[in-house]
Amino acid sequence: MEHKDQEYTVVDIETTGLSYRNGAEIIEIGAVKIKNGKISERRGSLIRFHGDMDPFAFKAHGITKEMTKDQPEIEEVLPRVRKYIGDSIVVCHNAKFDVPFLNHYLKGIELPLIEKHVCTLKALNQLKKKGLYNGVNNKLDTACRYYDIILKNYHRASWDAKATAELFLKIAEVDKSVLNL
Repeated sequence: MEHKDQEYTVVDIETTGLSYRNGAEIIEIGAVKIKNGKISERRGSLIRFHGDMDPFAFKAHGITKEMTKDQPEIEEVLPRVRKYIGDSIVVCHNAKFDVPFLNHYLKGIELPLIEKHVCTLKALNQLKKKGLYNGVNNKLDTACRYYDIILKNYHRASWDAKATAELFLKIAEVDKSVLNL
């Protein structure tokens, strides 16, 4: 993989709903570093939430208010996550969802926004157009099965971040141009 000296931080979030504009909150963040083309560390945290949980979101991740009641607030977790990201390029499986959510909350506590990011979901679409990916869909679990990546605890942020990091490296092996590096 070219750009081996480039550092990436793979980030995944779980939320109480589909839109921060409707009051949905981030309730879990997972992050994984990729340094020198290798996955090096994984971090994650549940986050206390105060609003309601959309039934669709709960069905996906199974996180309850009870599970988060003794967890830190978003204002406590995000500064650590932002520091961990640093100047690296952020990788998400669905950047159109994760990055706006993160930036909304980063802006709310006056932290630098995420500007440089790569989307593995978008990359899978490009691979599919080139005939280099034949998964039945581009969901993370499907892509992981296609590339023989073990995905434990699907829809839990730190595990999804780790699987996305492995997927990112697989995609880079197949055709790094689809990652827009």
